[in-house]
Amino acid sequence: MRQSIEKYVFTSKRLGYRLLQENDFNDYFKLDSNPEVRKFFPIGTLDSERIKSNIKKNIDFFEENGFGIFIAIELATGEFVGRCGFGQIPTGEIEVGYVFLPDFWGKGLATEALVALIDWAKQNLIATDTVIAFTPTNHIASQRCMQKAGMEFYKKDLKDREECVFYKIQLR
Repeated sequence: MRQSIEKYVFTSKRLGYRLLQENDFNDYFKLDSNPEVRKFFPIGTLDSERIKSNIKKNIDFFEENGFGIFIAIELATGEFVGRCGFGQIPTGEIEVGYVFLPDFWGKGLATEALVALIDWAKQNLIATDTVIAFTPTNHIASQRCMQKAGMEFYKKDLKDREECVFYKIQLR
């Protein structure tokens, strides 16, 4: 069943992106408690209390800043795909990122989402001219997504005690 696009902040060819809500806990839990999904995250899987805290923190961040996390839904089926969006890292830079369930890997959806997020940022992130993305050096699939979305490598550095590659893209 094709989903109505009115409930989405924006859409891409196959995905709808809506604001994160507190009732997204079960889907968020399915994502962040999955060891396969979290294998590239230094802190590993998250428990239910940490997930609840992250949901609240992300909702509050969006309300305060006008950008943040979106829930990605497959338009054709209405299925939860994952989350994606923006955050501010300690350097003050705006990061773009995505985390999807394994059933949706290898289908080009992360690249599609990243391109859609960058397009959204060009219209909505007026306080910055650049967004960045990073991933551990051994996460080749994520690096390919960043490259396909037009992001350019600019450094290797430590992030959360993990060696990462950093990419960026100019919004204007």
